[in-house]
Amino acid sequence: MVSECTSTNDLALQGSGEGGDGEVFLAERQTAGRGRLGRRWEAPRASSVLCSVRLLEKYSVARWVHLSLAAGIAVHDAVRQAAAVSATLRWPNDLMVGDRKLAGILIEARPHRANLHVAAVGVGINCLQHRGHFPPELRGRATSLDMESSQPIDRREVVRCLIAALDHWLDPEVLTDPQRLKDEWCGRSRLIGLRVRLRERDRVYEGIVVDLDPNAGILVALDEGVQRLFCPLTTSSL
Repeated sequence: MVSECTSTNDLALQGSGEGGDGEVFLAERQTAGRGRLGRRWEAPRASSVLCSVRLLEKYSVARWVHLSLAAGIAVHDAVRQAAAVSATLRWPNDLMVGDRKLAGILIEARPHRANLHVAAVGVGINCLQHRGHFPPELRGRATSLDMESSQPIDRREVVRCLIAALDHWLDPEVLTDPQRLKDEWCGRSRLIGLRVRLRERDRVYEGIVVDLDPNAGILVALDEGVQRLFCPLTTSSL
């Protein structure tokens, strides 16, 4: 645990990665927290759980999809256990209560050796914020455990539940069972049949989700009349 850093993912990606597989990094505040596709992640000091796990991983699109699904499941389960909050997963990386974002996941990596990468599985969970803590443009689209739960929020308990859930769902044996990951993730979401707006690079797509491919991403029937796979590495929800 550090008082302040640029981001916990930066801490996880620093160094050689030797001997650090599974190491957990926590911070009270991030000065340059980030979400997907260059978006900023902002939170007042000591208001959130800001956590990253360092992993040594072989790079493949399938493996990165597996990490994304497993991390989402873990965050969902930790929030339910620690705060009795019922949330749903929104593809590819958000935990939602209704139409408001409670938590986000960011997976980043850098080359290590051969095809091995040092990966950072970053998680941000809003815990103690209230409406006025969020920027004006997010006040109708963000929430926290304290706003949603009927019980007091103990961030230490949220951390404990999160690390235990990540330890379970990021286990190598679990990550090699894509069908289980698909079933567990879909059981915590309302994905299939959902109408979505997605941004991939500089283009926006709209359509209905047909299926989740646990090795590649989601299959969407686009309004333009074709079906297309979208990978969580390059896509964000709007």
